[in-house]
Amino acid sequence: MGSGVAKPELAVNQDGATVADALNGFIGHAAEGLAHDVRLDIATAYFNVGGYSLIADSLDKLHSVRLLIGAEPGPPERRARALRSEPVNARRAELRRVGDLLASHEEALAVDRDLLGFTQVADASARRLVEWLRSGRVQVRRLEDRFLHGKAFLVAAHGHGVVSGSSNFTRAGLSTNLELNLGNYTPHTVSAVAEWFDELWETAADYDLAALFEPRFEAHPPQLVYLRMLWERYQADLAAEEDATAPRSTIELTSFQKDGLWRARKLLDEFDGVLI
Repeated sequence: MGSGVAKPELAVNQDGATVADALNGFIGHAAEGLAHDVRLDIATAYFNVGGYSLIADSLDKLHSVRLLIGAEPGPPERRARALRSEPVNARRAELRRVGDLLASHEEALAVDRDLLGFTQVADASARRLVEWLRSGRVQVRRLEDRFLHGKAFLVAAHGHGVVSGSSNFTRAGLSTNLELNLGNYTPHTVSAVAEWFDELWETAADYDLAALFEPRFEAHPPQLVYLRMLWERYQADLAAEEDATAPRSTIELTSFQKDGLWRARKLLDEFDGVLI
């Protein structure tokens, strides 16, 4: 199945083997077996800390890494559209769709970051990722004018090889999802994949992936943290209170009286009674 072998031909999450095992063997062999400094090129739609952590030790052995990310095409639109007399600019429509999905893509990256939790392991993994991204050995770009559906882990030096298939650079993609990836070590095929990657890389825009995770480690005063907790807990109540206490009384009330009135009404609605 390609579990840790130097040149895996099949990389799947099945029968005790994982895609991460195969990639660790593939990357480790390239880093230790090739004479010159080795660069790994990665194309993926999605990325998260969990995926990085599975192959982080192998990545640390490399001289450089180019990481290309981008949005995958979503399902086709099925909403009704008004007929137009003027022709539709297909390219403009495609760019608009790419832009919409890139926004969703960035939101998905942020959601994954926010779901990391605050365990020592999660914190250490995120810190290690930021240090790696800021090490000067890693370049990150995002494809912004087209969708990126292809996934590949490529070492082009000396035609070493490419592992390509369905796996995104995520924990699920490298360890649990039902994935299928094939390794190819034929020089002319590796060269063709390298040309494909280079063409996309040249059209992609620099993307500061580390900046997405760095705010996690910013120091905040306890008072600000407490105020934020209060806001998250009571913001819906405050909005409802503002709506409910509008012009329902002819008596001018102070702010604390308005608050008491609203809460009394709320308790009446919930419990059919209130003690004042």
